[in-house]
Amino acid sequence: MFFLNPEEVLKEIEIKENMIVADFGCGSGGFTFPIAKKLKEGFVYALDIQELPLSALKSRAQMENIKNIDFIRTDIEKKTSIPEASLDLITIINVLFQIEEKKAV
Repeated sequence: MFFLNPEEVLKEIEIKENMIVADFGCGSGGFTFPIAKKLKEGFVYALDIQELPLSALKSRAQMENIKNIDFIRTDIEKKTSIPEASLDLITIINVLFQIEEKKAV
């Protein structure tokens, strides 16, 4: 089975230190944390529909003293609380197969 290596994938994306990024369906934070660490002045919205993974990510962020992540429990198929046109980058890793309303996302 093949799994994505976040560090290798992120090497291929030009991420500037001041970007605003949303990680849709953040799950275990595999991409959330590496992105947050690259953003010295930027910010990551970590969005997921499940509360348990978000709670674990919040604890991890506190333990690692990472303060540039906002954890949001939401259904990404519906309108989120993120202001429109405010994002520089959106990641949607390993989620699209679960989404019924792909155009909405």
